Amino acid sequence: MAEEQVDLCPPKMAERNTQLPSPYLQQVLEEHLGHFHYIQTRIAHLDAQIEEIACSEIYAPSVKKLRAFKVIGTLAAMILISEITDFRRFATPRALMAFLGLIPSENSSGDKRVDGGITKAGNWRCRPN
Repeated sequence: MAEEQVDLCPPKMAERNTQLPSPYLQQVLEEHLGHFHYIQTRIAHLDAQIEEIACSEIYAPSVKKLRAFKVIGTLAAMILISEITDFRRFATPRALMAFLGLIPSENSSGDKRVDGGITKAGNWRCRPN
């Protein structure tokens, strides 16, 4: 008979009220779960602060424009605004894409040209992992 596998994802462990065979292991688990819940609370607090700043008079118009793109949320918009600062400094969309590292790599030899993946040479904070 196969052993039952325990899902080690912290929220699921907390939901199941997982009991470990040793009191020491149980204590370590509870410490980790406590830290996990602290981190979740901290992230929620910081997200709320970012939302509040994004609604301020300075950022609201730019955030609204960027959020018109389906994949850009408030956090992504604020990251782009803080990293790029002034979009007008880029003469062309290609210049912006180069800054972000979103241009394709190229391997050329004679008449042969092969496009590769994005170069990732630009600002890494503005790109999803």
